[in-house]
Amino acid sequence: AEGTALPVATPRVQAEGVEVVSLRPEAAPLEPARVAAFFLHLRAHGEKASPAVTVSLKEAPDCSATCKLPLGIDLSALQWEAWFEGKDARSSGVHATPAGEKEWKPIRLPKLWEEEGLTWVRTRFVVPTAWKAEKLRVRLRAVDDGDVTFLNGVEIGRTMGWDAQRDYLVPPDAVRWGEENELCIAVDNPTAGGGLYSVPLLLTVGDTL
Repeated sequence: AEGTALPVATPRVQAEGVEVVSLRPEAAPLEPARVAAFFLHLRAHGEKASPAVTVSLKEAPDCSATCKLPLGIDLSALQWEAWFEGKDARSSGVHATPAGEKEWKPIRLPKLWEEEGLTWVRTRFVVPTAWKAEKLRVRLRAVDDGDVTFLNGVEIGRTMGWDAQRDYLVPPDAVRWGEENELCIAVDNPTAGGGLYSVPLLLTVGDTL
């Protein structure tokens, strides 16, 4: 009701494997605030799998919530390259990554393009050895229309469907631990617009998302 003051709530944050950058809204760090919601800005430090954060209220010490946080690599933040194989090429004929010298061009993802046929995109990143005991997954929100996805030349999954979320478990033997890895994706666009057109594009560690 108008004129009714919200109760004072003083958040307490315990973080494991992450750094608390800021807590908003706030007058000063972790001071009481008359608000119904808090927004945490967290930053991972180190390579610990399954970091977590616990939030409690000083005014309600028996109430707390613990949330495991995803750890991984934001693939959309990386540098990508693209190569157009041709209008008549299709994902059904893809069984390996492109061989030989190709004219790869820089591309920013996510992106929707109009070229009908098969377009390859690729990026590179280092996978920390600290993640070796964990499951790795490549998660692509949407590919229009089909994809065949490879890590270091090993096929890890293929899907047809312009709005189907991809969730590919990475075989441990396909990973170059502590070294540079190449993710290469064949994008099949039979008609109209196509591409990796939506986020998230992620390499995730463990079972959290």
